[in-house]
Amino acid sequence: MNKPAFFLLIFISCSATQHKQEKQNNPVVNLPSATTNKQEPEKIDDPFFAELCRYAYEQTLQKVTYDGSYYIIPYPNGDVPENIGVCTDVIIRAYRKTGYDLQKLIHEDMKIAHADYNKRRKTEKLDPNIDHRRTPNMQTFFKRQGAELPISNNARDYKPGDIVFWDVAYGHVGFVVNYKTHDKQRYMVVHNIGAGPQLEDFLFGAKITGHYRWKPKK
Repeated sequence: MNKPAFFLLIFISCSATQHKQEKQNNPVVNLPSATTNKQEPEKIDDPFFAELCRYAYEQTLQKVTYDGSYYIIPYPNGDVPENIGVCTDVIIRAYRKTGYDLQKLIHEDMKIAHADYNKRRKTEKLDPNIDHRRTPNMQTFFKRQGAELPISNNARDYKPGDIVFWDVAYGHVGFVVNYKTHDKQRYMVVHNIGAGPQLEDFLFGAKITGHYRWKPKK
């Protein structure tokens, strides 16, 4: 949605539902205006984060309907239909194109440390169809990987390739990418908050609850 917008209507939680789509009242979220004439992307010296940002941005060129319904998907490297997704799918799909399958990685880590994950979201059993698409599980995974960075109100602390979680509904996540706002004061974010993957000035659009930078070890 590339037109100015002060309110995004019909927002549903980024945490995908289990066995059926949750039917709840969707909050209205105040958003910064969408950017219509974006800056050119900045060069990133680290090839991994350059690829990650490119794969995140490419998702904004695709038509994706926000849909958190439960799907039975292959394992590993499983995905819901490419024309649907939620906020976590932006992260999952970008990392998968760099060669890292968060479905498998999160599932294997949950088998090792299920109790750590249950601190955020109570689950009686593991489910590789959905666990990796839940924001609390994804955030726990990045923390356990030693990828956590400080949360601050200083835009300079957030670099392209960083993963940010916000306190929106039941959790929201997006990528900081190498496009800057018109005033060049901060980097923009690729996220799916209800209208499909979008490139927007959302870094400080809601309270930040997590800040991570994860480059998998070879």
